Amino acid sequence: MTTFSITVTVTDNQVPTITCPAAQTLVLNASCAGVLADYRSLATIADNCTPSGSLTVTQSPVAGTAVSGVGTTVVTLTVTDASSNTASCTFNVNRVDTTVPTITCPAAQTLVLNAACAGVLADYTSLATVADNCTATGALTVTQSPAAGTAVSGVGTTVVTLTVTDASSNTANCTFNVNRVDTTVPTITCPAAQTLVLNSSCAGVLADYTSLATVADNCTATGALTVTQSPTAGTAVSGVGTTVVTLTVTDASSNSANCTFNVNRVDTRNHHLSRTDLVLNAACAGVLADYFCYSC
Repeated sequence: MTTFSITVTVTDNQVPTITCPAAQTLVLNASCAGVLADYRSLATIADNCTPSGSLTVTQSPVAGTAVSGVGTTVVTLTVTDASSNTASCTFNVNRVDTTVPTITCPAAQTLVLNAACAGVLADYTSLATVADNCTATGALTVTQSPAAGTAVSGVGTTVVTLTVTDASSNTANCTFNVNRVDTTVPTITCPAAQTLVLNSSCAGVLADYTSLATVADNCTATGALTVTQSPTAGTAVSGVGTTVVTLTVTDASSNSANCTFNVNRVDTRNHHLSRTDLVLNAACAGVLADYFCYSC
């Protein structure tokens, strides 16, 4: 009887299975950069011969790889069994930017109101100083509220908000004041020449002529305008002649205008001479005196 032996070599040529995780998110830092995590433990793996705990999973790009910029990195996970059979899968790592941009508003701006005490807001977006970790400055969007061209009126302050938005829709804002100012002078029309009748001492005092002025302004109500007089009411004057009076109107924004008119100082009293005797001298003669009399 002949005996013999046979060597049977058992081989495993069945590849293992691997399922990658769903897409992962990598939040970029203030420098718009980051490093890939170790995603190997997220894979679901199995094999026909090698226990799961003995399967080897590798990653490419490897954990710790530096990446930068918003976008997507494709990561490949590969599983290898004890017989060196391999299988792989891929998934996306989305590099995202959640850092808000920065914005600095300009200093307070001035809007000069027109003759109707109104104006429109300018476009102030270009005055903002903006920056971002991932989006280039020129690609940042700046918007304004109230928008450029918005009608405003009256002296006061409008608060304007500027908002910057980066390519990832992160936003930041700041505010500044637009001071609405009135630089238009009011109008004033003086009265016609006035008459001041002097008293028996050929003197008098100026009246208050401020109410005789006709005044108006673009922003200040007529009743709120201030009218002053120079020389002031009550100023003593004397003698026949003319006093020039100046009236000045001032609005709520301290804009002023003036006009002048004459106050004619007149003497209206009737004047007469009493009888005066002329005494003749030893030659029966005499000289007439100057009998012209001035009251003023």
